[in-house]
Amino acid sequence: MAAIFYTYSNNDVFMKNIPVAPVEVDYLLNIEGQDNMIIFTEVSITTTETNQIFLTFDDIITYFHFGKGVGSINLSGLMFCNCSGDMPGVSNFYTAISQARGQKTNVSLGNDFFTGIIQSTSASVTSEPTTMIQFTIAMSMIDNSFSR
Repeated sequence: MAAIFYTYSNNDVFMKNIPVAPVEVDYLLNIEGQDNMIIFTEVSITTTETNQIFLTFDDIITYFHFGKGVGSINLSGLMFCNCSGDMPGVSNFYTAISQARGQKTNVSLGNDFFTGIIQSTSASVTSEPTTMIQFTIAMSMIDNSFSR
């Protein structure tokens, strides 16, 4: 499941011929891939609408709708060890996250884009089936490419 999101040098990893839109994240473009051994395993996007609802004494309900709506973008992935047991992507990952803090970042899913700002990151080291780091990046969505 993890590898359906990433392609190394035009060769699919693990699974073949699955029509999945490519995922790109502005600040992670230089660190994902073979050199740093980082892949995305999950991208989830939640949109919410901004509405204000008014109730009256006569049971009449009215509402106001504001703008495109906001939401959240969550990215999950894996950083693997190389054959020497090193994790080359860890320091590059945290450098990229530090540079993206407080900045608008585009996440594209195929031809659609979502703009967000990082809210939190987490990483946990797991030893099975091989030593790797699972990471999660949570972002607040502030814009998207969908028209109203």
